[in-house]
Amino acid sequence: MNRLIQTIIILAAMHIASATPPDAEEMFKQARALANGDGVTRDPAKAVEIYGKAAALGHAKAQHNLATHLIGGLGVKRDAVESARWFQKAAEQGALLSQVAVGKLYARGNGVKADSKTALLWYEKAAVQGSAEAQFLAGTLHFTGEESVPVNHTKAREWFARAAAQDHVGAQNSLGVIFERGLGVRADPAEAARLYRLAAERGLAKAQANLGMMCSRGEGTPRDNAEAYKWLKLSALQGEATGANFLADWMLVISPVEVAEGERRLRQWKAASAGGAK
Repeated sequence: MNRLIQTIIILAAMHIASATPPDAEEMFKQARALANGDGVTRDPAKAVEIYGKAAALGHAKAQHNLATHLIGGLGVKRDAVESARWFQKAAEQGALLSQVAVGKLYARGNGVKADSKTALLWYEKAAVQGSAEAQFLAGTLHFTGEESVPVNHTKAREWFARAAAQDHVGAQNSLGVIFERGLGVRADPAEAARLYRLAAERGLAKAQANLGMMCSRGEGTPRDNAEAYKWLKLSALQGEATGANFLADWMLVISPVEVAEGERRLRQWKAASAGGAK
């Protein structure tokens, strides 16, 4: 047998050995139906049993779902350590959601020993595959820094920018902070206000507070007390402490007319938001 044919046979055998058995996919579908009550009576315990069988055969989605049930105590006694083991198995097969989950487990020390460096490794594995959530989480670790992950505003900005381009509101707000403060980049108040507005319009309280404060000072956007009131009040209504505290102090210096106009704009924004016309 020549070397080329021999190589092809070996590669084919490796592929067959590593492929998920077809019955594992059927098990996964059955378990998912039981977990969600799709066309059958919902039975989380039975779903866990079947997910376990498919997971043991190497089915990545079954491994992820089994881990989700284990960490949430859905149909089974909560077991963070066993959950982490199955999340990691799925993550090692390239499952995007599992990679993010493993990163979070290491960041929080849930079922595994807390390790920010390992958390970042898993976030960035998912981030390079295009996960906006992973990009945001990787950026956040670089932004805040941890014992084993030094602050790096340049890397934080790069990851936030990639997530923000996918409309991740948290990343839009964090990128706004970087441009407002000039962290690792030349300060750009106009860009900061633009980014805050993107996230604020989609309801992120922190961004609403940040945009409101910029409107009150006329930084990066025209000074507009009524507009500032609108955004600060919206953030305060969601329990955002920074916006609420700033608004309480600022109310001492704005006029009743500006407050009334701000309330009018707030009602208008809420109506448009409820109608999906933001």
